[in-house]
Amino acid sequence: MTLELFIFLVTVGATLSSGATQVVKNILDEVKVTYSSNIVAIGVAVVIGLVGAFVGYTLLDVDITVKNVIYAFLVSGCVGGCSTFGYDKVVQTIKQISGGVS
Repeated sequence: MTLELFIFLVTVGATLSSGATQVVKNILDEVKVTYSSNIVAIGVAVVIGLVGAFVGYTLLDVDITVKNVIYAFLVSGCVGGCSTFGYDKVVQTIKQISGGVS
């Protein structure tokens, strides 16, 4: 895996996971399940990171080796970290703007 592919997968995964997190949260709200937003965000991001890495491997004809499987898990961890950091900051900003919360 090249550095460019790694960065691309993390960027796309973090972007997709924020939207997917909102969809999952809406579904959980409809069925009245209590949840932690951060846990949902991390879980969705890790799944999207893993699936995205393997889809990227398939589309780019990258061999599935032990090394590339390890890279896929690293991608999913980075997507989880990026999406959680971004998600928290966006929610905090919206709350500050709408409600005056510091």
